[in-house]
Amino acid sequence: MIQTKQISKRVTAFTLIEIMVTISLLGIVLLTAVPNLRSSTTSTHGAALALSAAFTEARQEAIAQQMPVAVVIPSAGGSQGQADSYYIASGDIPRVTKVRRLGDEQAGVRFMVGHWPLDTSKLKDPTLLTTIAPPAGTKWENEFQLKRWALPNPKDFAFIFTPKGDLIGNDLPHFDSAYHVVVSKGGSSVPATAPGTGLLDRPPSLFSPTEVGSAYTVNVDISGAVWITPGVTGATSAVVQKDVASVTPAPEPPAIDPAPSENPVVTEVALLPAPETLNLPPGVDMLLAPDRYMTITVRAKSPAKVPLFCQWTSEGGGLSSADPVRMVYLPESGEWEGLWQWQPPVGATPGQRFKLKGRVEDSRGNEVSIRLLSSVDDPVIQIGDDSSRFAFRSDRDGNGEVYVMNVDGTGQTN
Repeated sequence: MIQTKQISKRVTAFTLIEIMVTISLLGIVLLTAVPNLRSSTTSTHGAALALSAAFTEARQEAIAQQMPVAVVIPSAGGSQGQADSYYIASGDIPRVTKVRRLGDEQAGVRFMVGHWPLDTSKLKDPTLLTTIAPPAGTKWENEFQLKRWALPNPKDFAFIFTPKGDLIGNDLPHFDSAYHVVVSKGGSSVPATAPGTGLLDRPPSLFSPTEVGSAYTVNVDISGAVWITPGVTGATSAVVQKDVASVTPAPEPPAIDPAPSENPVVTEVALLPAPETLNLPPGVDMLLAPDRYMTITVRAKSPAKVPLFCQWTSEGGGLSSADPVRMVYLPESGEWEGLWQWQPPVGATPGQRFKLKGRVEDSRGNEVSIRLLSSVDDPVIQIGDDSSRFAFRSDRDGNGEVYVMNVDGTGQTN
């Protein structure tokens, strides 16, 4: 009796194991029998996650570096509406810093920027329909000049983050206060025109999807928030959605610009009062009364095409800032300009001298020292007498006449 019971238990236990193994094998068979839906959904969702991460990182870089940063999808000069790559362009003079081709990682994946028929019942605000006009509530108008931001290919689709983190497209369609990129397994589209009036003379050519496979949409609103939705956001049934769509050729992204290593170039240094009007002692760049201040304007160019920062330090006296200050970009000349002030310390006496050290640097560690009249030494300021005045000739009244004034430009008298 005992022996029979033991055998019975062994048989039962073995049977359970067999059942579990069988179920596992069946699961594997089922998964391998229907790979198309599973693999295509996984690949497009992974590509959508990668693209959404690129948007988030671009916004963070724009804020941290205080320069425009864009996620750009190539279009082969506006001839193709489906791409399998994106690239990052950054700087006031945009430079391609990164290229990622998702098609090499997940075959058949396609990105599409365009517009499509909308089902208004699926929108948060049914009144915010597709347009290429700048979205309501954008805050970039006075901070970023879209027309002067020269992409390598202006027909590519650019999502540009400003230094404040706000988003603007280069006349791209948007609805529901957000821009949208469809990520799909294959896909086809046709040329189309979106409503609204944009800002550019040469906007990107737009397309409308006709067929997508296992689609997800990456949505980015004007404040920079990013989220992913399954399918084509807000689309009607006019957009055919299937497991795998037909695959169209993908355009080539641009090459990455070589990493710059050249130092900034100082193009101009201007002082007020103007040193050339003063009777300067040898080795002195400025003669300043103890109760006056000096203004320094520095202009420089960046071979690296990145923002420049200017910093001054002094062994005495007061500076308008002790920290590096981001210079202002001047699109007309391609220069960066910084404005500083220095004031003598309290109790400074005539004849006393102070040295200033100045430099212009970029975020990559390239830098250059600033020189004034003393081409070798650091700039030297000498304190003059309160009553120090000098004479100069002026034709301001139509006649050549002699005027006198203080060394800081005040108290002009004929």
